[in-house]
Amino acid sequence: MKASYELISIAQKSHIDPGEVAQIKLYITGYGDVERNKLHVLYSVPDFLSASDSGRIYLPIAGLYNDSDEMVGIASGHLVGEKELGDAGTMVHLPSSYFFEPPRQRGDEALPDIAAEGSHEGMAPIDAQINSDENAPPGDYEFTFTFTYEDDEGEIKQSKQTATVHVNSWFERNRATLRVVALLLTVLGVIVSVLVYFL
Repeated sequence: MKASYELISIAQKSHIDPGEVAQIKLYITGYGDVERNKLHVLYSVPDFLSASDSGRIYLPIAGLYNDSDEMVGIASGHLVGEKELGDAGTMVHLPSSYFFEPPRQRGDEALPDIAAEGSHEGMAPIDAQINSDENAPPGDYEFTFTFTYEDDEGEIKQSKQTATVHVNSWFERNRATLRVVALLLTVLGVIVSVLVYFL
């Protein structure tokens, strides 16, 4: 059966301070048999990454098998994969449990759900946690995720998503404090003006 899938990325926290973790959640929606696949994570943002630990990708959907080695369910929240991120990117292969169809009572007009379409015990099917450097320059940083897969008819397809994470500048990080200081200076200016006027 021909397969058709789309990758969906969600930046859990789109604005971070230098030194914080950028968490990007990935979901896959669609239908069809997948024979082989790979997920490529690419980022040309060396100034963003922590030099000591770039981060990791977590895969929390494990398959449950019967005695005949046939997948009969999934175990949510159990890590089946964890991979460190490289300096420029990394690649992971998604296990077949990601395309498992949990049995549900649906009408003939509805396509079955697959495991990679939903969260599992609070975790996204693919969870990328990218560590920013404490001295990361402020601005927008893009992370590109490309999902390549082959269906059982030998057709190879791709779906690509880009997630943007903004690193706050000093002014953005201290906006609340600066507002208070500006308000105090304004009040102080009014008081001084009043005193000068009456003296």
